[in-house]
Amino acid sequence: MLDFLLDTEIEYTKCFSKYFEDEKIIRFRDDNICDMYAHNYTLVKCVMADQEVEEIISQEIMQSKSECKKFLQVQCNFHISSEVLNSLEIKPEVSIQDYMYIASNKFSTLGGNNECTIKVADTENVMEDGTRIDIQANSPAMGEVFAIKRIKRKVMAYKAENNLNFFICYNKNNVPVGNCELFFNKTTAKIEDFDILKQYQRKGFGTYVLKELLKLAYSFGVECVFVLTDSEDTAKEMYGKCGFLKTGAKTILNFQL
Repeated sequence: MLDFLLDTEIEYTKCFSKYFEDEKIIRFRDDNICDMYAHNYTLVKCVMADQEVEEIISQEIMQSKSECKKFLQVQCNFHISSEVLNSLEIKPEVSIQDYMYIASNKFSTLGGNNECTIKVADTENVMEDGTRIDIQANSPAMGEVFAIKRIKRKVMAYKAENNLNFFICYNKNNVPVGNCELFFNKTTAKIEDFDILKQYQRKGFGTYVLKELLKLAYSFGVECVFVLTDSEDTAKEMYGKCGFLKTGAKTILNFQL
């Protein structure tokens, strides 16, 4: 199962980024937003010996410097030893994300706030609602200027990619309270950028969004839906209560060059 999730993660990034691939790595670059880590990183494709991992990371540091980049992000779906990290010329910030999945047919087990509605952003008005929600939800963490630049880039992909959909959650008064992406890849789907505004959290909106996305995925023949969560992500508790299970982990190294 994890292989399907990893493939979907790669295909999701390709919605935004050009890429170079060889037998060991995939290097992603998004010319539209060069300073966004999630669209500009190097994926180490498979488990390998410490020395080889060290060599690849060192080569990617040199490559990024040659491009005059201010950062390098390296991702892999395996543990990187402390020996490798300590041997690098630049010490990275390390974070771990968990792959959590659920069968799409579990939508019938979920409840949530039935007084809300979910709309796909297929009109300018709904897209504008989602854009405002995204900026409001993400500005505290990344700053308003970058949040605006980020969602503008994402809107380009929403309008271009048939398999990448943007959904907006409205309360009973038709006020937008949250948004979410759903990316389809064969029999797997990925949930990304799932935000419920703080004042509307713990009121059942998030659970209802998950229920509706799972139901939609199931109707399209998708068997498994997954999300990536940080170990300290406050939403992780919600995913667990809704039946999501951990099936793997991603190691992320961020280098300031």
